[in-house]
Amino acid sequence: MKKLIRSCFLLRLLPFVSLLIIINIQSSKAYLSFEDNRGNSQLQTKTSNEFSDLFSVFVFTDTISGVVFNDVGADGAKDVSDPGLQNWKIDLYQASVHIDSTTSDANGNYFFGNITPGTYTVSERMQGGWTQTVPSPVGTYSVTIADGQAISGNNFGNTQNSIVRGVVFYDRNANGTLDFDEGGLTGWTINAAATAHPQNSRSTVTQAGGLFVIDNAVTDTYTISLVVKPNWTQTYPPSTTYSLVVSSVFDTSGFDFGAATVTDTMKYRTFPAESLLVRRAITRRRANSKWCFSFTNNITGVNGLHVIFSNVVDAITGKAPFTTENRLTPKEYEFSGATIENGQTLQICGIGSRYGMRLRRWWWTFNGSIVGTKGGASLPLTQQFLYTMPNTANVRDEAFLQYLTAGMTIGIPRPDAKTVYGWAVLPRSLSMYSSMIAGGFMHTGTPGGFVQYKGKPFVGRKITLIPVYHNNRLVADLIALKLNLAASAIGKTPPGLGELIYEENGNSLSGLTLNQITARTDSNLTFWIGVPLSVFTNLDTVIKKINLAFTAPMDTFYVGTTIFLTGVRSVNDVPFLRPSPNLTPIIVVRKTDPMDAPPEKFFLYQNYPNPFNPTTTIQFDLPSEALVALKVYNLLGQEVATLIDHEHMYDGLQEIEFDASSFPSSVYFYRIVAEGVDEDGYAAGTYSMVKKMLLLK
Repeated sequence: MKKLIRSCFLLRLLPFVSLLIIINIQSSKAYLSFEDNRGNSQLQTKTSNEFSDLFSVFVFTDTISGVVFNDVGADGAKDVSDPGLQNWKIDLYQASVHIDSTTSDANGNYFFGNITPGTYTVSERMQGGWTQTVPSPVGTYSVTIADGQAISGNNFGNTQNSIVRGVVFYDRNANGTLDFDEGGLTGWTINAAATAHPQNSRSTVTQAGGLFVIDNAVTDTYTISLVVKPNWTQTYPPSTTYSLVVSSVFDTSGFDFGAATVTDTMKYRTFPAESLLVRRAITRRRANSKWCFSFTNNITGVNGLHVIFSNVVDAITGKAPFTTENRLTPKEYEFSGATIENGQTLQICGIGSRYGMRLRRWWWTFNGSIVGTKGGASLPLTQQFLYTMPNTANVRDEAFLQYLTAGMTIGIPRPDAKTVYGWAVLPRSLSMYSSMIAGGFMHTGTPGGFVQYKGKPFVGRKITLIPVYHNNRLVADLIALKLNLAASAIGKTPPGLGELIYEENGNSLSGLTLNQITARTDSNLTFWIGVPLSVFTNLDTVIKKINLAFTAPMDTFYVGTTIFLTGVRSVNDVPFLRPSPNLTPIIVVRKTDPMDAPPEKFFLYQNYPNPFNPTTTIQFDLPSEALVALKVYNLLGQEVATLIDHEHMYDGLQEIEFDASSFPSSVYFYRIVAEGVDEDGYAAGTYSMVKKMLLLK
């Protein structure tokens, strides 16, 4: 008989797996029995060669293992009740090089085998809605392994997050209640301070509409508070903070905060695009005078006053304590209805002649009879001259002369890429008017970017945005907003308009100042490629609402050497606008006196640059629509180029470029002939002018 030789090996490969190997040398067979720590077993038969290969794998391979678990209590430790997490990806790196990855099983166990000795980094891939609690604070394991080592216990703990939602609203009336017309506050900080584990504390910032979300709140007790900005007060909730216990996963809302600013009594004024379609300003002249005279009684027994003024009185505006006035003539009045004590002073105020007012004679009376001596001529205590009511063209003219001296820019200037991008600079008040309406046409087209001008690609600088060349109602509304901001900046209307903040729930522009909205519109007009039409539509809708927010007839004003218009509506009455106490209004020093404004008339400007090579720009003003011809002549008087050939052009500043690449260096003359077209009371006529230019190559 042949002797049966058997050998047995029992290997402890992992904390949870045992391998029993039985070798039968005579039959060249190996029997492998696997048993895990849960008692599950399996018997396999291998040939000696197969066993040799398998043995080399199991015996001489180092291992790394661990558990991915749900840290329910978020305490950074694996408790008995913390279950494993299945299908979490674990990565193995060596010197930042990804070596291998594995996935946790149903009990959260993971295992790396077939590892050569060395130093490794073990990390897990985080899943949305979870926060890692183990290991802390680095979040990964650094493992150094030698021959024959099986390193376990590299566990990863994770806790599922809860979501806390709320809104910070602008409590306009400071009543501690979110009213229907009160919007949100963008850019406000919300803190969620954790009590048990400070490292769990969270912070977030409100988005458009005042909405905020704390989406990573782990198990803990939190104090949720609002960071109140300077010059604001918190009005809600009454306790100022919320206490929240997070013990299970939830998604909850209603953590609202209210804030009110210091009462803003400032009133503003704006002009919508439609109100700016006025070509000519009202000529300023004195309309009347506003004055007050002072009278002091130095006798007894007085109950009336007789006054003779130097000029016609239009109206008496103040006569207290008298209750009755009797107009005897346009210049003579009798006041009665009150007893005037000895030493008592009173004032008679009114509006009258544009030449001003003085007193010729006056005396006290008792029951209609003269008392004491008559007073002689005297000057008013105060006197102010009022001028004719201005119109929106007056505001426009003065804004250009005193602030927009370099013109009103629409879009973003890109002279470095003028063959790719387009923009406009409206150099004068009349250019702005022509860009709003020309030939009876206004901007009614769909809001959009600077795509085309005169049917060609809109590239380079334009000096007008005439509706028939580029019909875009966003342009008209933006021009109106820029004029409103300019008027506010130089104090023609109350300052601070540009620093107001737009807030409307769900709108992408919420939280931006009016100055920022203007800048964003400029950018989108020039860099329109890829911008959805809905963006332009929203910009136009918002800007139009802003322009209409503070409108009123021009019935209150003060004019000295310039125009000042009073505000008509408080920002607290506009539901989609709010003040920003943190921003100081921009106030610009006015540059010139508008009384020095040049008259609007036909004029041909000197070309620039001059001398030039090879291109130059020629500009001219048209006081009304005209048929225009512009030609270039040499020193012999021969016509060498026709730049404009009897073309109908709208009023305003016009511009054309002359390319002299094919011409030799010399002196040239350019001549314009404009045949006026009747409009707005202008008489038709022909205008002509010639200027000289020098081409140097």
